[in-house]
Parts: sequence; C-alpha cells; structure tokens
Amino acid sequence: MSTPDAPRVAPEVGGGPPPLEVVLGPADVERWAEATGDETGFHLDRDAAARQGFEGLVVHGTHVAALLAGMLLSWLGPGAAMASLSCRYRAPALAGDRLECSAVVTSVDGAPGGRLVEFDLSVTGPGGAVVTTGTARARLAP
Repeated sequence: MSTPDAPRVAPEVGGGPPPLEVVLGPADVERWAEATGDETGFHLDRDAAARQGFEGLVVHGTHVAALLAGMLLSWLGPGAAMASLSCRYRAPALAGDRLECSAVVTSVDGAPGGRLVEFDLSVTGPGGAVVTTGTARARLAP
C-alpha cells in the first residue's frame, strides 16, 4: 500500500519520465507574459519579433523551464521538490511549434532529507532542432 507522499517511481540512472509534447500558442505566450510581467515585444508582437529576425512570437524561456520542472515533479510524485534547474536557450521556441521536453536521470543519491535525483534536460522543436538544454536536481520526499 502506498502513502500519499510515496514517489510514483523509483528513479534509476538512464531512466526518466516519458517525453512531454506540447504546443504553446499565441494565447499561451500572452498569458505567460501577463503572469510574469515580461512583455518584451518579440513575445507579443509579430512585427517586433520579425524586426529582430524571428519567424514568429517567441515563447518565454521561463515558460519552457516551467514545463521541464512540471514534467519532472509530476513524474517523481507527491512530496518531490526542485532543488535546482539550469537551462541554456540554444534557439528560440516559437508560438505554434511542437516542443518535446525530455529528461534522463544521471544520478540518484541518498542524501539526508530525501533522495536527490539529477537529470540532463532537452527540449526539441520542429525537425528535432534543439531549443533548450539543461540540468536539474530534484529531491524526493524522505
């Protein structure tokens, strides 16, 4: 019998959550801008984006990071918490692009206060182009 705080998985090196596929449309980008206060032109105005060389509205990097964190925490289950998240934005994610978020467990450590799980992260866009890479550390409930 599991308790409400039991992890949903037993993380193992080389494993990870199933990939998360998502398409963020212009309305998603607009809501994120409103929520964060980041209303930089290339996020909200197609002409401003085009003037800066983008082919469409640019998805906020923090939105991509939040997708990755949510994917990890959903997979790890109740009581899991992010310890760190670092992202490198290699190419713009554009509104309407199909993004695939993935993570691979690189380390599982029995640290005091709960096991610490480390991940390599990747987000790809159309044609498999790498949009974001990064690393994360999450702590499982003790």
